[in-house]
Amino acid sequence: PGECLKKLSNGWSPWVLDVRLATEHEIVALPFTDKVSPHRTVALSEIPKDGEVLVYCKSGRRSQTACNRLISLGVDANRLYNLEGGIMQWRADIDSSMPKY
Repeated sequence: PGECLKKLSNGWSPWVLDVRLATEHEIVALPFTDKVSPHRTVALSEIPKDGEVLVYCKSGRRSQTACNRLISLGVDANRLYNLEGGIMQWRADIDSSMPKY
């Protein structure tokens, strides 16, 4: 998360995909999330055709699965960024005021 925050602070503005369930998103989410779509159902039509995409979940595992799925559907892997450790690592490293679940 630290590397991601550094890039964001330097003007990086990826399209942000939360691949958790909507109920999880309601508990806690990155405030700059563009779309919520569970990792099992994420589809090519749901993401922009151009630009970088930051994908996150609770721990980083589902977001990696979603990235792999998008790559298999033809998305350039260089456009995809998995938030390592997910929102829980973001909470631990960046914003401890976020709810833990």
